[in-house]
Amino acid sequence: MKTLKFIVLLLIFTAFVSSSQAQVKIALGLEAGINIANTSETPSQNSNSKIGLIAGGSVDIGLSPQISIVPGIRFVQHGNKFTVNAVDVTNTANFLQFPALLKVNFPLTEIKPYLAGGPILGILLSSTQDQSNATQSASIDTKANFETTNFALLFAGGLDFRVATKTNLFFQVGYELGLSNVSKVVNQTVKTNGFEITGGVKFGL
Repeated sequence: MKTLKFIVLLLIFTAFVSSSQAQVKIALGLEAGINIANTSETPSQNSNSKIGLIAGGSVDIGLSPQISIVPGIRFVQHGNKFTVNAVDVTNTANFLQFPALLKVNFPLTEIKPYLAGGPILGILLSSTQDQSNATQSASIDTKANFETTNFALLFAGGLDFRVATKTNLFFQVGYELGLSNVSKVVNQTVKTNGFEITGGVKFGL
């Protein structure tokens, strides 16, 4: 965890130091999409993916035409689904995330492919478990069972489309790999993961 915190701070520090030494291009971005979320657990739990929401913003700090630093803030839903003893269970965990990504651009003309990756710090906002069967349903607050912070890595790729002089649309797919055990339950390990599909718009300054 200490290593991830250091990486996040280093990426942000590098961006601001570089901005004082070179011509940088800054763009503000808004994104939204879905997270096809699941968990890896010990003891093993057979679970299905749950569709969650993603929404947030970012700052694309272009250090060169090929390299950018992209810190951001976003709301992301994690969780899973499974059935036990004829009861359908849906777990939902809402996180406020702070990604700090290194982005490698491949400049073409109006379309620019890119790859991105880096650490994410997540803060747990809420966690619930919804249970239902043929006759009744219930919702349980489960936040006390989980850690308030979560560390993960994001690996992504996408396309930037120029639609105006300082306006780009983008489409991105990625995979978020949870590194932290977020469970407080004794002898249980829970790590989040998710396949992300997002899109949005960036405005150059």
